[in-house]
Amino acid sequence: MTPEEARKIIDLCYLARENLRGLPEPPRGVTGLYIRILEHIRSCQAGGRPVQVLEIARRAGTAPPGITRALNGMEQLGLIERARDADDRRYVQVEITDAGQRILHRYVDTFYAALSQRLPDLTDSQVEDMETVLLRTSEALGAIRREWNREGEQKDE
Repeated sequence: MTPEEARKIIDLCYLARENLRGLPEPPRGVTGLYIRILEHIRSCQAGGRPVQVLEIARRAGTAPPGITRALNGMEQLGLIERARDADDRRYVQVEITDAGQRILHRYVDTFYAALSQRLPDLTDSQVEDMETVLLRTSEALGAIRREWNREGEQKDE
């Protein structure tokens, strides 16, 4: 890849980010993280089993204390309810409330349905290729960020 091709990828990422920022904002206090957590909870519930905080943390790739803080905020907003597991009180089960279901419907289901309707001709192969490019670009950006941060720390010493 040439530097100019790399620039095109980054320019397209910026364009996508700007278009995402232009979407309707979720209700006050509801963050993107909360919506992703609701998606993880729903995915776990689809398996027909109780959803526990550790499972949500694992799926979200976040440490349990971070998920617990997020769940506290989500509970205050009425998006979820938590209860101790009846069989093992060490575990907390999480349920999505009607308000949480409405958020999922509006900001997940409706959004992805609208997006897929506007991209009907993309093939599975094209989507997989895009996923590969975006994942590799994200990993490369992370490596550059870490390298530049190390260099900055060394200059400060």
